[in-house]
Amino acid sequence: YDLLEKIQSFKGLLFVSISAIILYFLSNKFYTDMKLSHQKSEMLEQSFAALNEAARGGIIDLNLVTETATINEKMKFFIPSSSAIVDNFISRYYERIHPDDKERVLQEYTDIINSQNDIWKTEYSLLASDNKYYHVVNSIYIVHDNKTNQAIQLIGEIQDISRLRTLQANYYDL
Repeated sequence: YDLLEKIQSFKGLLFVSISAIILYFLSNKFYTDMKLSHQKSEMLEQSFAALNEAARGGIIDLNLVTETATINEKMKFFIPSSSAIVDNFISRYYERIHPDDKERVLQEYTDIINSQNDIWKTEYSLLASDNKYYHVVNSIYIVHDNKTNQAIQLIGEIQDISRLRTLQANYYDL
């Protein structure tokens, strides 16, 4: 009987020890995952800040699922916003495309989002916060979900090329 009690005591101790080890590893993994998630978040913020500094134009980082975008200060000239976070970005943006370009740009956008291509570049006129239209080049990289191949994120830059187009028009008029 004494041996049976010792075995059961040993089993209980073993169970507690194994549970403690498992709990340790799970909590350590959770802590590590949280730490990595925080580090990734900081890295993304630093990357966006570096991209913003390097860019000549407006920067857009658009979540295609939520239609929420992060934009830089230069982009706020085209999409007036007091915040760097813009909800309903797609509808707000397409309201500002010149009527002569709107149908073409919307069709191109729909085609690229529904394709497996990940790069799109197009030119059109865009209404800015000063109520004037500017000629812009929109260069976009699209991120697709690895499992579903659906477009989930759009990262782009808008460059004002109005001055270039004016110079070209003046050159050809000579």
